[in-house]
Amino acid sequence: TAGAFWVEERSTDEDAALFAAQFGGSINVTEESNFDLYAATGYFEFTHLQDKTTPTPGADNAAVGGAYIGEYQIFNLSLEATMEPQILDEEVPLFGGKLPMRLFYDYVNNVAGTRAGGDAGFLVGFSVGKTSEFLDTRVTYNYRELDSDAVVAAFAPTMFGEATNCRGHKLTFDVNLVPGCVTGGHISYGERDVANQDKDYGEVGVHFIAKF
Repeated sequence: TAGAFWVEERSTDEDAALFAAQFGGSINVTEESNFDLYAATGYFEFTHLQDKTTPTPGADNAAVGGAYIGEYQIFNLSLEATMEPQILDEEVPLFGGKLPMRLFYDYVNNVAGTRAGGDAGFLVGFSVGKTSEFLDTRVTYNYRELDSDAVVAAFAPTMFGEATNCRGHKLTFDVNLVPGCVTGGHISYGERDVANQDKDYGEVGVHFIAKF
């Protein structure tokens, strides 16, 4: 897939835009345990950001006088593996005796970055269970690190708001209590480098997701 998007319309200067392209695919390794591998890559280029005012001052993108000092040309790689090994008898009501598992990894690198060692980020995690049937449950954990200029902070909502230069953990629990609906909660903890000092952040939240 590919696309082009306006980022900011300017009356007296060139508009900021985003050009994006993505490609991905999957392969079934074995049908016995539903073992599938997925891979995708993408490229996202923002234009006309350098020397223009950032909409998120203090969000740790490299800036001087409130204006970006570099451009953002972001490479993204996503990898995922899913499987459902049979660990119990098929007559067991929970997941039919299978254990649904998912492993995932996501990497970003701003190849036009201006800070040495400060232009990449990653997220890695796993989930166990699923929420497709009544009383199904799922537990998901992930850890992420995001350098200052890995992405445009305005497009990077995190537990710290729209910010970069951070790292943290997130644990989520979901359960299917009503057909077509998932209820759950999460706990997040992380650190963000603010003026060369680490500041701790924590968050507890609940969510309700309905599918139509």
